[in-house]
Amino acid sequence: MNGFIIGGTNSGAGKTTITLGILSYLKSLGYKVQGFKAGPDFIDPGHHSVILNRPSHNLDSWMLKPWINKKIFEYYSEDAEISIIEGVMGLYDGFSPTQDIGSTAHLAKILNLPVVLVVNASSMARSIVPIILGYITFDKKIKIAGVILNKVGSKNHAKILEQAISHYLNIPCFGFFEKNPDISLSSRHLGLVTANEDIWDKEKIQRLISWTSKSVTPSFLKFIEKQKKQPRNKTKVSAKKQVKIAVAMDRAFCFYYQLNLKLLEQMGAELLYFSPLKETKLPKGIKGIYFGGGYPELYLEELSQNKKIKNEIVRFVEDYNVVYGECGGFMYLMASIKNKDNIMRNMVGVFPFHATLSKKLVSLGYRKIILLEDCPIGPKGIEAKGHEFHYSYVQGLKRYSKNIYEVYSRDNEKKESFGVRYKNCIGSYIHLHFASNILIAKYFVKYCREI
Repeated sequence: MNGFIIGGTNSGAGKTTITLGILSYLKSLGYKVQGFKAGPDFIDPGHHSVILNRPSHNLDSWMLKPWINKKIFEYYSEDAEISIIEGVMGLYDGFSPTQDIGSTAHLAKILNLPVVLVVNASSMARSIVPIILGYITFDKKIKIAGVILNKVGSKNHAKILEQAISHYLNIPCFGFFEKNPDISLSSRHLGLVTANEDIWDKEKIQRLISWTSKSVTPSFLKFIEKQKKQPRNKTKVSAKKQVKIAVAMDRAFCFYYQLNLKLLEQMGAELLYFSPLKETKLPKGIKGIYFGGGYPELYLEELSQNKKIKNEIVRFVEDYNVVYGECGGFMYLMASIKNKDNIMRNMVGVFPFHATLSKKLVSLGYRKIILLEDCPIGPKGIEAKGHEFHYSYVQGLKRYSKNIYEVYSRDNEKKESFGVRYKNCIGSYIHLHFASNILIAKYFVKYCREI
């Protein structure tokens, strides 16, 4: 395995911005870089993908078995010189307070990769040492190759930090990053703004590169050269295109695990991307539709006013074609959505529910599902894993009894989450990772092909 993981002492240490800076900087130096994201997040790998102009993939040691994480990393790293994984939360935060499953550290063990630790150095001097020392000594199986200090106040502050670390610790400082509001990313209720919102113009990317080039140290570039490998042509995995499946992809719908899409293709799907915001017709010849998550609540007017595509979707469902909607895609398939300002607009109306945005988080966490019947995403009894994260709740669900999911949390506690079905249309707040059970992609394509 060639590459490294960018971990943090905690959420908010600056992993994402520094990862984006390093990805853009190394690309500007001519390296062929592959990005990955630890954990279930969709937004960060979207930014990686735009910066690198190649898809970034999620790795997750709770949703996916160790060998699957290895296969994903190996396959998508084949034609890259160096691979970089952005961690999740704090380095040792994961499945539980006493286990490392689901953590960045666990992924580092699975892939046998070194970690570059990002530390928020704001308002600290010598006190930075015991923090770093604790992360180095907590788990001796984790190799921390170097540290990057973020939110450094000045060059003099950087000098003090470096002196303290070099005096007490045998670990290199790979960078001293000062605050730079010009490259910061704004956030909203599900996290950062998405890459689909055209925030990465050439000028902003250049500012990111400049900030990084001034912040990293010569020891970091030496480390990169040691991690570098010779790229080779990617092993081709191809399948005969047997059926056309439409995928909603625009500013409102952009939360997809990239591997889900790849697995559908490997099972024989030809994916046709379309925008429910802009297009008035579904792609021709399709037998299925995949609506991913996103921010439909931000685009209520455009989605509501596009009545032609909504009517086409209803007819498509009524004809027993296959439709699968996750989270924001599921909300779009409901009768209406009401945003935080109490503005309600009509949506597709396949499901007789009403999604209402809350100012508080409604649900967050890993989920395991068991299918309660044969359906377009699998046979009765199969298990799959995914993640649930939303600020909306459903009104009208109790009057609708067709629940096809039995849902459990990461610690095997039964949850009130659900998956509903109308004809061959399935909707749920849960984003399933198809690699957690490959039968999902297989059945999806099979149902579309045979319908």
